[in-house]
Amino acid sequence: MIKRITIFEMGGCCSTSLMNTDSYTELQRLDSYADFLKTKDIELIRVNVAMKPDLLAQIPNIDDYLDEKGIEVFPLTIIENKVVKDKSYPTQEELAVWTGIEFSNNQ
Repeated sequence: MIKRITIFEMGGCCSTSLMNTDSYTELQRLDSYADFLKTKDIELIRVNVAMKPDLLAQIPNIDDYLDEKGIEVFPLTIIENKVVKDKSYPTQEELAVWTGIEFSNNQ
């Protein structure tokens, strides 16, 4: 069973940054998914790559991935050291598939 989903973001994407309204709403939605998953013992964390590049560097073959695709891949979603999504945040449907957990309509 998945225990952690990590989303790597470029600077300016984190919840404390100023951003456009659409991005803020999307991140609020993501935070509600994280709260729900936490009740199921699954951690969904967001990491600002600019502040913690060492965490990204721990992902096997990530340098090759970034060399091939460029920095346009962020936000980058990682599960069990594998890229499962790039260029956008995961949807509720994707999180449900990856975790095997059904979300209610309230998330």
